Amino acid sequence: MPSKQARKGKPLHIYWDACVFISYIEGKDLSVLDAILATVHNGSVRLYTSTLSIAEVAYAEDEKQKQRPNPVVEAAIDSFWAGNDDITLVNPHELIMRDARKLMRDGLAQGYSLKPPDAIHLATARRLNIGIVHTYDARLQRYGGLANLSIRAPDTMQPMLAVIADEDEA
Repeated sequence: MPSKQARKGKPLHIYWDACVFISYIEGKDLSVLDAILATVHNGSVRLYTSTLSIAEVAYAEDEKQKQRPNPVVEAAIDSFWAGNDDITLVNPHELIMRDARKLMRDGLAQGYSLKPPDAIHLATARRLNIGIVHTYDARLQRYGGLANLSIRAPDTMQPMLAVIADEDEA
């Protein structure tokens, strides 16, 4: 059963952490990521990330190990950002930065340690009311409650099920 959001023609909004893009260029978890990108292409999902991802997605692991940049990898990275209407890039403004700092401080009170780039990603998703954050960084999942976000590894079924569950409770 499609969600109300999908039935109304509104796409499901998902935020991608920079590590998801890195996994894609490294060819990891392609069946899942390609399936998500297919839903983006057909308009049922909309992807968001911070412009911070442009700097974070600098090279693949193979390039790092060989200490040799590969122009093919760089072209793949650039294809995410240059003229790609499927991914909405969000500039982190002052309110997002203040939210990020608050997440870091709130996490500290819980005994957690959150790096500024990760805090900026979570604060960006929260500020935009994007309830789903995809990341391969399992440490970020503990911030789901603090940030009021569903933070998990990319998947193809759970985002739709979460929206349906939310609607059933309403």
